[in-house]
Amino acid sequence: MRKIIFCTILCFALFACGQSEAKAQEKIQESEQKAVETKTEIAPIEITEETVKAQTISDFLDLEGSAEYGVLGSKPIKFVFTKVKDNKIEGYNVLLNRKGFICEDVFGNDNLFANGNTTQRPFTGTYKAVEKYDNQEGFYYWEIEMSVKEPGTDEWDGEFEFTLIISYLYGKGTGTWKSFNGKLTRELEICGPED
Repeated sequence: MRKIIFCTILCFALFACGQSEAKAQEKIQESEQKAVETKTEIAPIEITEETVKAQTISDFLDLEGSAEYGVLGSKPIKFVFTKVKDNKIEGYNVLLNRKGFICEDVFGNDNLFANGNTTQRPFTGTYKAVEKYDNQEGFYYWEIEMSVKEPGTDEWDGEFEFTLIISYLYGKGTGTWKSFNGKLTRELEICGPED
C-alpha cells in the first residue's frame, strides 16, 4: 500500500512539474513575441566630418568659463569667456589702468587685477576655430579668430580683432583694439595662461 501511495504521489508531482515547466515555457514565448511585436526601429545616426569637428572643437577648446591674459598697448588685460556656443561668444574684459608686464610672469595674474584700478567691460562677438598641425614641432593646435565688440555705451568702448593660438602646450595670440570714436588704436598680445 505504501508503494502505491508513494508511486501515486511521485507521478502526481512529476505531472505537476511538467505542467509548470510547460506553462513557464509558454510565458517565455509570449514575452519574446511581445518584445518582437513592440520592437521599434532606431534610425541610424549620421556622423559627418562637421559634427565630429564641432564636437572636437568644443571638447578641446572649452573656452566657456576660461580666461586669457594679455597686454593691450602697455596695460594688462584679462578676457573672461562666459558663453561660447554656435560660433558666438560673450564675456567681459578687465583692463588694469596702469602699465604692467603681465606676459613676463603669467602666474598670479588674478592678484594683479584684484589689487589695481581696473575697468571692466562686457563684450559679444563671433569666433571661428580652425584645427592646424605644426609639422616642425609635431602637434595639433587651434587657431581661433575672434571679433568682439564692447557695448558702445562708454566713450572709450571699441572692438577687438584678434587671433588666439591654443594647444595642449600653450595659449598665445595677437590682435588689435580700435575705439568706436576713432581716437585710439592699440596692439593686443595674448600671452596665457589658458585656464
